Amino acid sequence: MTKFNQYSNELSEKFDDLQNEITQLKSLLTLNEWTRSNQISLGEDAPQLTSRNQFSKLFDYSSMLLNLYSSYEDFINESARIWLKFISQQKIAIDYDKLATTYSYGVALILQKIDTSPRYANLNKKDLIKSLNDAIFDTRETVFFFEPFSADLNNLRLAELENLCARLQLTNIRNWFEEDIGLLKLCEESDHTVESRLKDFIERRNEVAHGRRTSEIYALGPLKDLGNFIVELCRSITEFLMSKMLFNWSHIEIGKISEKLQKADAYIFKTKTHAFSTGVDIYIAGKSRCKKAKILEIQVNGFCTDSLVPFYETEVGAKFSTEAFKKDRLFIMD
Repeated sequence: MTKFNQYSNELSEKFDDLQNEITQLKSLLTLNEWTRSNQISLGEDAPQLTSRNQFSKLFDYSSMLLNLYSSYEDFINESARIWLKFISQQKIAIDYDKLATTYSYGVALILQKIDTSPRYANLNKKDLIKSLNDAIFDTRETVFFFEPFSADLNNLRLAELENLCARLQLTNIRNWFEEDIGLLKLCEESDHTVESRLKDFIERRNEVAHGRRTSEIYALGPLKDLGNFIVELCRSITEFLMSKMLFNWSHIEIGKISEKLQKADAYIFKTKTHAFSTGVDIYIAGKSRCKKAKILEIQVNGFCTDSLVPFYETEVGAKFSTEAFKKDRLFIMD
């Protein structure tokens, strides 16, 4: 496994973990709703049963919001740690002086609170100071901690998420969201933008976290939709980070999709640059899209082959392990 594939696999695994967590949360919601709808009594009279069901709905609502936000925040934190590990080890074309200045500010904030705040219980002063020293003097051995970049940020609404990304030298995430067709479509179905959907979610989460409720609670359907939104948002963030890593690594573009064959679930592209074969990892990048996939099948002039070594421009038909689109570019890592 290449070093790049290790990073991309870690990102994908974090997203898979989040998706599994949210699937389990939605399954519990469905089970609880079934229990209520079937009016399973524990010996109560009708008013008591109604009261219990109302409390159960409120509990589901509160629990879903709190657990969703926890999953979302953990995903952001862990993904950022992967990115920091990537830029520490690769020394890519970013402003390291600015990164170190931002890091210095965050470390200073944490050092003031580290002895009293449980938020920083996993950190110690010696490691933080060594990390800061390495960052300032560019020792190429810097181990960045994530916490200094988020020390003064609360509740990851879009503005805060954008701010965090800027501190990590990750630019244009808002534009990425605005061009992510899958994410936009999901938001439009609920008459929201990404920003307003995230804002509403966090405001509701804060209400239940602080023991107050001014908003009407969501029923089962809207709660599940909210879970789907967080999954789709984090899927988009995963692909955003994948794209940033891809274009900061030595890569080879093997072609650009010119046609999608719907019935065959295959794609046509021309290539002349590099040998490739079935089973290898490729990266499919388009407008606000970047996915890792495997080449499942290669066909040239109507004949299947396990590998291709193009000596001149060759039209290729191929199947991948994930969906692609016309004009998507195909990459393998150097």
